[in-house]
Amino acid sequence: MRKLLVLFLLLGIQACSGSIETRISSAGAEKLGSLEYQLAEQGADQQNADHLLTQRLLTEALKERGIQHTASAPIILQVTLSKRPANLGLTIGEGEGAKTIATPKKNKPLQSCKDEEYRLGIRFFKISDGSLLYSGDASEYHCKASLSEALPAMVSAIINDMDSPRGDKIRLRRGKD
Repeated sequence: MRKLLVLFLLLGIQACSGSIETRISSAGAEKLGSLEYQLAEQGADQQNADHLLTQRLLTEALKERGIQHTASAPIILQVTLSKRPANLGLTIGEGEGAKTIATPKKNKPLQSCKDEEYRLGIRFFKISDGSLLYSGDASEYHCKASLSEALPAMVSAIINDMDSPRGDKIRLRRGKD
């Protein structure tokens, strides 16, 4: 009986921790090199703690790569941050032209809570002509972890992707689900 209880507890713990899948999608110039950028103007909805944390983490990580934040740079950085219930799918368009951009996620066996999808996006644009230099998105599903707990890994995934070939990738990491 005791062995069965231990096994059940281990399975329960495994259902809320373990392998986290970071989905990355990117496009743009192959190598960015060193740049100077300014942040896009922020609305009131971007003054929350999670968005401010994201900007701080991105600014620090970009600085380590030689990409500097200045007040009047020729490049603008746009940052988007979102969360949604993961059991909802997202599509763009209607009818036969509709494209699924996020399929609904099913819960893991023994999962005790519903997943949310956290998504971070960054875009570097030239101010002079609006051309896109780099576009990167990172998203993860989490049951127990908060957005602020997931942000450092998503920022790292995007920053590490900046030197990789563009396209869609999946990276696995261990962490709080």
